[in-house]
This record gives sequence, structure tokens and C-alpha cells, in this order.
Amino acid sequence: MSASPSSSSSTPSGTCTAPSWSATTAYATTGTQASWRGHNYTNKWWTTGEDPTIIGAWGVRNDLGVC
Repeated sequence: MSASPSSSSSTPSGTCTAPSWSATTAYATTGTQASWRGHNYTNKWWTTGEDPTIIGAWGVRNDLGVC
């Protein structure tokens, strides 16, 4: 039996419509959406350079879920 290459990936099947997060962009307006690694996020306050995947009580972003 020969194995065929898998066409699946770890990326969600949906489409992220928010702009891709950038470490050099200043997110000055609370609630600005950004997508990163298959999720959409909004910022809680002014931020720049903070990885959106670090969330929680003191994290700068809210995870809006898979996109």
C-alpha cells in the first residue's frame, strides 16, 4: 500500500478577515481586530509588539476564536 501525501494542515478551514497581526504595528484603538495563527483577536488597550496568543487576565488581547 502506498501512502499519499496528506492535504490537511493544522490551519483552520475558515478565512481570517481581520488584518494579520504585526509586531511593529501600534494598535492604539481598543477593540482593533487582528488575526494570528488562525485566530482573531481584539486588543484591550494600546499595544505594540505583544504576541496576541498570550491572553488571560493580564493579556493584552481577547481571543475571538478560530477564523
